[in-house]
Amino acid sequence: MATVTDIIARQNDLFGLISRSIDNLNKLGAARITRGAVQSRLGALKANWEKFTVYHDNLVEAKHAEIEQLPYVTENVYSLCKEKFHEAHGFMLDVLDQFIAKRSMRLLLPAHLIRLQDLTFDDYRASTYRGFPATTLSGAPFEISSSPSLWKTAISWLSKSSIT
Repeated sequence: MATVTDIIARQNDLFGLISRSIDNLNKLGAARITRGAVQSRLGALKANWEKFTVYHDNLVEAKHAEIEQLPYVTENVYSLCKEKFHEAHGFMLDVLDQFIAKRSMRLLLPAHLIRLQDLTFDDYRASTYRGFPATTLSGAPFEISSSPSLWKTAISWLSKSSIT
């Protein structure tokens, strides 16, 4: 059975992880802050918050006079952590929105302004889901599943063209 001191120590650890989550994401550097990295850290942030709330509930249940005098209660660590969680959660959601907006902008650009290395399979799927079916060079619908060699041919042709 964990003691109150053990639970509070764990709470302080979780509070530290939650409050440093934005800084730790930014430490990756712009080139390594990818959609996947943000989603992974967002998942970890949520898991840490869930653990924090469970431990907090355990402390509330065990409330007695000695707990009321501890800095965890007197400094209202729960409320401070809750604010840090919401700040980090919102920040990471905003970063994810930027990835979505960036991809959407690439889909709206004229073909001659899109660099080949910027295209992804996700761009193809997103364009077909939005009601703008991708087409082959001849103008026929582009179906990757039915013609993988067509995908290779298109990539080969595009890499040799003047697209930058």
